[in-house]
Amino acid sequence: MADFKEILQPLSADITHRVGMTAASSSSSKKVVKSFISAHVSDEKRRDPEFDEQLNARVLVLEKTRTGCKPWKRVSVKKRCSLTSRQKRRLGIGHFPKSEQRYDLFVPLHKLWCQYMQDVMQISPNSKPATLEPKVLKADYHGCIMTVARSKCPSYVGMTGIVVQETQATFKLVTQRDCVKVVPKAGSIFSFEVKGFQFNLYGSQLCCRASERSAKKFKTKPTVDL
Repeated sequence: MADFKEILQPLSADITHRVGMTAASSSSSKKVVKSFISAHVSDEKRRDPEFDEQLNARVLVLEKTRTGCKPWKRVSVKKRCSLTSRQKRRLGIGHFPKSEQRYDLFVPLHKLWCQYMQDVMQISPNSKPATLEPKVLKADYHGCIMTVARSKCPSYVGMTGIVVQETQATFKLVTQRDCVKVVPKAGSIFSFEVKGFQFNLYGSQLCCRASERSAKKFKTKPTVDL
Protein backbone atom coordinates (compact mmCIF):
# COMPACT_ATOMS: atom_id res chain seq x y z
CA MET A 1 0.00 0.00 0.00
CA ALA A 2 2.91 2.33 0.71
CA ASP A 3 4.18 1.82 -2.83
CA PHE A 4 0.79 2.86 -4.26
CA LYS A 5 0.87 6.11 -2.26
CA GLU A 6 4.32 6.89 -3.60
CA ILE A 7 3.00 6.65 -7.17
CA LEU A 8 0.23 9.18 -6.42
CA GLN A 9 2.57 11.77 -4.96
CA PRO A 10 2.41 15.30 -6.48
CA LEU A 11 4.77 16.21 -9.28
CA SER A 12 8.14 17.66 -8.41
CA ALA A 13 8.95 21.32 -8.96
CA ASP A 14 11.38 20.46 -11.75
CA ILE A 15 8.70 18.60 -13.80
CA THR A 16 6.04 21.27 -13.27
CA HIS A 17 8.49 23.95 -14.40
CA ARG A 18 9.37 22.07 -17.62
CA VAL A 19 5.68 21.39 -18.43
CA GLY A 20 4.77 25.02 -17.83
CA MET A 21 2.70 24.68 -14.63
CA THR A 22 3.09 26.33 -11.27
CA ALA A 23 3.71 24.36 -8.08
CA ALA A 24 0.43 25.50 -6.59
CA SER A 25 -1.56 24.23 -9.59
CA SER A 26 -0.25 20.67 -9.21
CA SER A 27 -2.33 20.22 -6.05
CA SER A 28 -5.55 20.31 -8.01
CA SER A 29 -6.02 17.98 -10.98
CA LYS A 30 -8.51 20.32 -12.65
CA LYS A 31 -6.18 23.28 -12.46
CA VAL A 32 -3.32 21.17 -13.76
CA VAL A 33 -5.29 20.07 -16.80
CA LYS A 34 -6.57 23.60 -17.54
CA SER A 35 -3.14 25.15 -17.27
CA PHE A 36 -1.62 22.41 -19.42
CA ILE A 37 -4.23 22.87 -22.18
CA SER A 38 -3.97 26.66 -22.08
CA ALA A 39 -0.20 26.42 -22.48
CA HIS A 40 -0.45 24.17 -25.57
CA VAL A 41 -3.38 25.82 -27.39
CA SER A 42 -2.73 28.49 -30.03
CA ASP A 43 -3.37 32.16 -29.23
CA GLU A 44 -6.23 32.32 -31.73
CA LYS A 45 -7.99 29.45 -29.99
CA ARG A 46 -7.38 30.98 -26.55
CA ARG A 47 -9.01 34.29 -27.60
CA ASP A 48 -12.18 32.49 -28.66
CA PRO A 49 -15.01 33.40 -26.21
CA GLU A 50 -16.26 29.79 -26.24
CA PHE A 51 -12.87 28.48 -25.16
CA ASP A 52 -13.59 28.77 -21.43
CA GLU A 53 -16.98 27.07 -21.81
CA GLN A 54 -15.49 24.18 -23.78
CA LEU A 55 -12.71 23.85 -21.25
CA ASN A 56 -15.14 23.69 -18.31
CA ALA A 57 -17.47 21.32 -20.17
CA ARG A 58 -14.50 19.07 -20.99
CA VAL A 59 -15.42 19.06 -24.70
CA LEU A 60 -12.36 20.55 -26.32
CA VAL A 61 -11.02 19.56 -29.73
CA LEU A 62 -7.34 20.28 -29.94
CA GLU A 63 -5.87 21.37 -33.26
CA LYS A 64 -4.01 18.78 -35.31
CA THR A 65 -0.36 19.46 -35.71
CA ARG A 66 0.78 18.84 -39.28
CA THR A 67 4.04 17.04 -39.53
CA GLY A 68 6.41 17.75 -42.35
CA CYS A 69 5.34 15.45 -45.18
CA LYS A 70 8.05 14.27 -47.49
CA PRO A 71 7.40 14.88 -51.19
CA TRP A 72 6.21 11.84 -53.12
CA LYS A 73 8.95 10.26 -55.13
CA ARG A 74 8.43 7.83 -57.93
CA VAL A 75 10.32 4.63 -57.30
CA SER A 76 12.19 3.68 -60.41
CA VAL A 77 12.06 0.00 -61.24
CA LYS A 78 15.29 -1.27 -62.69
CA LYS A 79 14.72 -3.04 -65.95
CA ARG A 80 16.41 -6.29 -66.65
CA CYS A 81 19.46 -5.44 -68.71
CA SER A 82 20.09 -7.71 -71.67
CA LEU A 83 23.31 -8.03 -73.62
CA THR A 84 23.91 -5.53 -76.38
CA SER A 85 24.92 -6.54 -79.90
CA ARG A 86 28.51 -5.49 -79.23
CA GLN A 87 28.68 -7.61 -76.06
CA LYS A 88 27.23 -10.60 -77.92
CA ARG A 89 29.89 -10.27 -80.60
CA ARG A 90 32.64 -10.11 -77.97
CA LEU A 91 31.33 -13.24 -76.23
CA GLY A 92 30.95 -15.04 -79.55
CA ILE A 93 27.22 -15.71 -79.15
CA GLY A 94 25.78 -16.94 -82.44
CA HIS A 95 29.19 -17.51 -83.99
CA PHE A 96 29.90 -20.95 -85.41
CA PRO A 97 33.54 -21.94 -85.92
CA LYS A 98 34.33 -23.56 -89.24
CA SER A 99 35.05 -26.84 -87.47
CA GLU A 100 31.42 -26.93 -86.29
CA GLN A 101 29.83 -25.89 -89.58
CA ARG A 102 29.07 -29.48 -90.53
CA TYR A 103 25.70 -30.67 -91.75
CA ASP A 104 25.97 -34.09 -90.09
CA LEU A 105 26.38 -32.49 -86.64
CA PHE A 106 22.89 -30.98 -86.86
CA VAL A 107 21.05 -34.03 -88.21
CA PRO A 108 20.25 -35.22 -84.63
CA LEU A 109 18.84 -31.74 -83.97
CA HIS A 110 16.51 -32.18 -86.95
CA LYS A 111 15.28 -35.52 -85.58
CA LEU A 112 14.50 -33.87 -82.24
CA TRP A 113 12.66 -31.10 -84.09
CA CYS A 114 10.50 -33.65 -85.92
CA GLN A 115 9.47 -35.21 -82.60
CA TYR A 116 8.81 -31.75 -81.19
CA MET A 117 6.54 -30.79 -84.10
CA GLN A 118 4.63 -34.07 -83.79
CA ASP A 119 3.97 -33.39 -80.10
CA VAL A 120 2.96 -29.77 -80.72
CA MET A 121 0.79 -30.18 -83.81
CA GLN A 122 -0.67 -33.63 -83.06
CA ILE A 123 -0.75 -34.51 -86.76
CA SER A 124 -3.07 -37.32 -87.81
CA PRO A 125 -4.36 -38.53 -91.21
CA ASN A 126 -7.57 -36.54 -90.63
CA SER A 127 -5.81 -33.29 -89.73
CA LYS A 128 -6.75 -30.20 -91.73
CA PRO A 129 -4.21 -27.54 -92.75
CA ALA A 130 -6.43 -24.75 -91.35
CA THR A 131 -6.08 -26.16 -87.82
CA LEU A 132 -2.31 -26.70 -88.15
CA GLU A 133 -1.31 -23.29 -89.52
CA PRO A 134 -1.71 -21.33 -86.21
CA LYS A 135 0.51 -23.87 -84.45
CA VAL A 136 3.14 -23.65 -87.18
CA LEU A 137 3.40 -19.86 -86.84
CA LYS A 138 4.21 -20.12 -83.12
CA ALA A 139 6.50 -23.15 -83.35
CA ASP A 140 10.27 -23.16 -82.95
CA TYR A 141 12.18 -23.64 -86.22
CA HIS A 142 15.62 -24.56 -84.84
CA GLY A 143 16.39 -27.90 -86.47
CA CYS A 144 13.92 -27.52 -89.33
CA ILE A 145 15.07 -28.39 -92.88
CA MET A 146 13.98 -25.23 -94.67
CA THR A 147 14.09 -24.32 -98.34
CA VAL A 148 13.98 -20.84 -99.85
CA ALA A 149 11.12 -21.16 -102.34
CA ARG A 150 11.10 -17.54 -103.52
CA SER A 151 13.19 -14.48 -102.88
CA LYS A 152 13.86 -11.03 -104.27
CA CYS A 153 17.50 -12.08 -104.49
CA PRO A 154 17.79 -14.91 -107.09
CA SER A 155 20.92 -16.36 -105.45
CA TYR A 156 18.89 -17.44 -102.39
CA VAL A 157 16.25 -19.37 -104.36
CA GLY A 158 16.55 -23.15 -103.94
CA MET A 159 18.90 -22.93 -100.95
CA THR A 160 18.19 -25.72 -98.44
CA GLY A 161 19.60 -26.32 -94.97
CA ILE A 162 18.94 -26.94 -91.29
CA VAL A 163 18.00 -23.87 -89.26
CA VAL A 164 20.68 -23.39 -86.58
CA GLN A 165 19.75 -19.87 -85.50
CA GLU A 166 16.82 -17.50 -85.95
CA THR A 167 17.16 -13.76 -85.37
CA GLN A 168 14.70 -10.94 -85.77
CA ALA A 169 15.48 -10.51 -89.47
CA THR A 170 17.33 -13.63 -90.64
CA PHE A 171 17.53 -17.42 -90.71
CA LYS A 172 20.93 -19.12 -90.45
CA LEU A 173 21.03 -22.38 -92.42
CA VAL A 174 23.68 -25.08 -92.48
CA THR A 175 23.73 -26.53 -95.97
CA GLN A 176 24.89 -29.96 -97.09
CA ARG A 177 28.11 -28.34 -98.31
CA ASP A 178 29.02 -27.68 -94.65
CA CYS A 179 28.69 -23.90 -94.74
CA VAL A 180 26.44 -21.45 -92.91
CA LYS A 181 24.22 -19.21 -95.03
CA VAL A 182 22.39 -16.16 -93.65
CA VAL A 183 19.07 -15.63 -95.44
CA PRO A 184 17.03 -12.46 -94.73
CA LYS A 185 13.37 -12.95 -93.87
CA ALA A 186 12.12 -9.84 -95.64
CA GLY A 187 11.34 -10.51 -99.29
CA SER A 188 11.65 -14.30 -98.99
CA ILE A 189 9.25 -17.23 -98.85
CA PHE A 190 10.38 -20.37 -97.01
CA SER A 191 8.91 -23.85 -97.27
CA PHE A 192 9.28 -27.01 -95.18
CA GLU A 193 7.48 -30.32 -94.76
CA VAL A 194 6.13 -32.02 -91.63
CA LYS A 195 4.57 -35.51 -91.84
CA GLY A 196 3.48 -35.08 -95.46
CA PHE A 197 2.12 -31.54 -94.96
CA GLN A 198 3.99 -28.75 -96.74
CA PHE A 199 3.92 -25.23 -95.28
CA ASN A 200 5.02 -21.89 -96.72
CA LEU A 201 6.27 -19.08 -94.49
CA TYR A 202 6.21 -15.47 -95.68
CA GLY A 203 9.33 -14.05 -94.11
CA SER A 204 8.15 -10.43 -94.35
CA GLN A 205 5.45 -11.23 -91.79
CA LEU A 206 7.85 -13.08 -89.45
CA CYS A 207 10.31 -10.25 -88.79
CA CYS A 208 10.38 -10.78 -85.03
CA ARG A 209 12.31 -12.85 -82.52
CA ALA A 210 11.37 -16.46 -81.88
CA SER A 211 10.46 -15.69 -78.25
CA GLU A 212 8.17 -12.84 -79.34
CA ARG A 213 6.54 -14.88 -82.10
CA SER A 214 5.35 -17.53 -79.64
CA ALA A 215 3.19 -14.93 -77.84
CA LYS A 216 2.27 -12.79 -80.86
CA LYS A 217 -1.24 -12.65 -82.30
CA PHE A 218 -1.03 -12.84 -86.07
CA LYS A 219 -3.55 -11.04 -88.23
CA THR A 220 -4.43 -11.75 -91.82
CA LYS A 221 -2.54 -9.31 -94.04
CA PRO A 222 -2.37 -9.12 -97.81
CA THR A 223 0.95 -10.31 -99.21
CA VAL A 224 2.35 -9.05 -102.49
CA ASP A 225 3.40 -11.95 -104.66
CA LEU A 226 7.08 -12.03 -105.47
